[in-house]
Amino acid sequence: MAKTEENIEVLGARVHNLKNIDVKFGNGIITAVTGVSGAGKSSLVIDTLQKGLERKVLGKKIKVGSHKEMKGHEDFDKIIVVDQSSLSKSRRSNPATYLGVFDD
Repeated sequence: MAKTEENIEVLGARVHNLKNIDVKFGNGIITAVTGVSGAGKSSLVIDTLQKGLERKVLGKKIKVGSHKEMKGHEDFDKIIVVDQSSLSKSRRSNPATYLGVFDD
């Protein structure tokens, strides 16, 4: 798929503690979203960005965090979510440890 945008943009995000903010996430790079507890990180990344991409790219009929517009999603044909959910009964078994992220 040809790259048309350099960023995914979420414009006018208004979920929980987010008050009409505009955010750009770079395509093709690792991005960390940081902030104090209650700043709206999960609301932005999970409720708005992830679910918005799942709706636009995968056609899922899910509730997405309130926002005016999302741009740059045209560059994607699939979405892979890697979270810290346990893969087994052991809480130490999650995708990061399974993939060897912390081996070094």
